[in-house]
Amino acid sequence: MTTAPDQAVRQLMSSDKQLLSMFGIDLVDVEEGLARLSLRVTGSMVNSQSFCHGGIMFSLADTASAYACASRGVNPATIDAQISYLQPARLDDIVFATARVLRPSTKVLHVETAVERNSGESLARYRGTFYNRGALAPAT
Repeated sequence: MTTAPDQAVRQLMSSDKQLLSMFGIDLVDVEEGLARLSLRVTGSMVNSQSFCHGGIMFSLADTASAYACASRGVNPATIDAQISYLQPARLDDIVFATARVLRPSTKVLHVETAVERNSGESLARYRGTFYNRGALAPAT
Protein backbone atom coordinates (compact mmCIF):
# COMPACT_ATOMS: atom_id res chain seq x y z
CA MET A 1 0.00 0.00 0.00
CA THR A 2 1.35 3.44 -0.92
CA THR A 3 1.32 6.08 1.80
CA ALA A 4 0.83 9.82 1.37
CA PRO A 5 4.53 10.60 2.17
CA ASP A 6 5.61 7.94 -0.34
CA GLN A 7 3.31 9.37 -3.03
CA ALA A 8 4.62 12.91 -2.52
CA VAL A 9 8.25 11.77 -2.71
CA ARG A 10 7.61 9.64 -5.80
CA GLN A 11 5.95 12.66 -7.42
CA LEU A 12 9.09 14.73 -6.83
CA MET A 13 11.28 11.81 -7.96
CA SER A 14 9.43 11.77 -11.26
CA SER A 15 10.69 15.30 -11.92
CA ASP A 16 14.21 14.32 -10.84
CA LYS A 17 14.47 11.09 -12.85
CA GLN A 18 17.44 12.24 -14.97
CA LEU A 19 19.46 13.32 -11.92
CA LEU A 20 18.60 10.12 -10.05
CA SER A 21 19.55 8.03 -13.07
CA MET A 22 22.83 9.87 -13.64
CA PHE A 23 23.99 9.22 -10.05
CA GLY A 24 22.24 5.87 -9.60
CA ILE A 25 20.34 7.17 -6.57
CA ASP A 26 17.70 4.83 -5.15
CA LEU A 27 14.94 5.47 -2.64
CA VAL A 28 15.41 3.15 0.34
CA ASP A 29 12.76 4.37 2.77
CA VAL A 30 10.33 7.21 3.29
CA GLU A 31 8.14 8.19 6.22
CA GLU A 32 6.63 11.51 7.12
CA GLY A 33 9.57 13.84 7.73
CA LEU A 34 12.20 11.25 6.78
CA ALA A 35 13.80 10.01 3.56
CA ARG A 36 16.65 7.56 3.03
CA LEU A 37 18.48 7.30 -0.29
CA SER A 38 21.45 5.27 -1.45
CA LEU A 39 24.00 5.13 -4.24
CA ARG A 40 26.99 2.99 -5.19
CA VAL A 41 30.19 4.94 -5.81
CA THR A 42 31.27 4.28 -9.41
CA GLY A 43 34.46 5.06 -11.29
CA SER A 44 32.94 8.21 -12.79
CA MET A 45 32.34 9.59 -9.26
CA VAL A 46 35.87 9.37 -7.88
CA ASN A 47 38.46 12.14 -7.99
CA SER A 48 42.23 11.98 -8.53
CA GLN A 49 42.70 10.61 -4.99
CA SER A 50 40.21 7.77 -5.59
CA PHE A 51 37.69 9.38 -3.21
CA CYS A 52 34.08 10.03 -4.11
CA HIS A 53 33.86 13.67 -5.19
CA GLY A 54 32.35 15.91 -2.51
CA GLY A 55 29.82 17.28 -4.97
CA ILE A 56 28.32 13.80 -5.37
CA MET A 57 28.02 13.44 -1.60
CA PHE A 58 26.44 16.90 -1.37
CA SER A 59 23.95 16.06 -4.15
CA LEU A 60 22.93 12.84 -2.40
CA ALA A 61 22.43 14.63 0.94
CA ASP A 62 20.59 17.58 -0.62
CA THR A 63 18.28 15.28 -2.56
CA ALA A 64 17.50 13.17 0.52
CA SER A 65 16.76 16.38 2.44
CA ALA A 66 14.41 17.64 -0.26
CA TYR A 67 12.58 14.30 -0.24
CA ALA A 68 12.22 14.42 3.55
CA CYS A 69 10.51 17.80 3.04
CA ALA A 70 8.35 16.39 0.23
CA SER A 71 7.25 13.57 2.54
CA ARG A 72 5.49 16.30 4.54
CA GLY A 73 3.71 17.56 1.41
CA VAL A 74 6.19 20.38 0.83
CA ASN A 75 7.49 21.44 -2.60
CA PRO A 76 11.06 22.20 -1.45
CA ALA A 77 13.66 24.67 -2.65
CA THR A 78 17.02 24.78 -0.89
CA ILE A 79 17.63 28.18 0.72
CA ASP A 80 20.99 27.31 2.23
CA ALA A 81 23.01 24.24 3.09
CA GLN A 82 26.21 23.28 4.84
CA ILE A 83 28.09 19.98 4.75
CA SER A 84 30.96 18.67 6.84
CA TYR A 85 32.96 15.85 5.30
CA LEU A 86 34.18 13.44 7.96
CA GLN A 87 35.87 10.79 5.82
CA PRO A 88 35.83 9.82 2.15
CA ALA A 89 33.68 7.30 0.37
CA ARG A 90 35.60 5.09 -2.01
CA LEU A 91 34.99 3.21 -5.23
CA ASP A 92 32.22 0.58 -4.89
CA ASP A 93 31.09 1.84 -1.46
CA ILE A 94 27.35 1.88 -0.99
CA VAL A 95 26.49 5.21 0.59
CA PHE A 96 23.26 6.09 2.40
CA ALA A 97 21.84 9.53 3.16
CA THR A 98 19.19 9.63 5.88
CA ALA A 99 17.42 12.99 6.12
CA ARG A 100 15.13 14.12 8.93
CA VAL A 101 13.04 17.27 9.10
CA LEU A 102 13.94 18.90 12.41
CA ARG A 103 11.61 21.88 12.44
CA PRO A 104 8.67 21.65 10.09
CA SER A 105 6.54 24.64 9.28
CA THR A 106 4.33 25.84 6.47
CA LYS A 107 7.07 28.03 4.91
CA VAL A 108 10.58 27.06 6.06
CA LEU A 109 11.88 23.63 7.08
CA HIS A 110 15.19 22.72 8.72
CA VAL A 111 16.68 19.35 7.81
CA GLU A 112 19.63 17.33 9.08
CA THR A 113 21.11 14.53 7.01
CA ALA A 114 23.59 11.81 7.96
CA VAL A 115 25.66 10.34 5.13
CA GLU A 116 27.07 6.92 5.97
CA ARG A 117 28.81 3.97 4.40
CA ASN A 118 26.77 0.74 4.39
CA SER A 119 28.89 -0.39 7.39
CA GLY A 120 27.46 2.54 9.39
CA GLU A 121 30.62 4.68 9.33
CA SER A 122 29.83 8.41 9.21
CA LEU A 123 31.01 10.10 6.02
CA ALA A 124 29.34 13.51 6.20
CA ARG A 125 26.83 15.65 8.07
CA TYR A 126 24.56 18.00 6.15
CA ARG A 127 22.21 20.71 7.42
CA GLY A 128 19.86 22.50 5.11
CA THR A 129 17.06 25.04 5.14
CA PHE A 130 14.25 24.62 2.64
CA TYR A 131 11.51 26.96 1.46
CA ASN A 132 8.03 25.57 0.72
CA ARG A 133 7.22 26.65 -2.86
CA GLY A 134 3.62 25.52 -2.57
CA ALA A 135 1.86 22.52 -4.04
CA LEU A 136 3.93 19.81 -5.66
CA ALA A 137 3.75 19.89 -9.45
CA PRO A 138 1.84 16.97 -11.02
CA ALA A 139 4.04 14.09 -12.17
CA THR A 140 4.74 14.02 -15.91
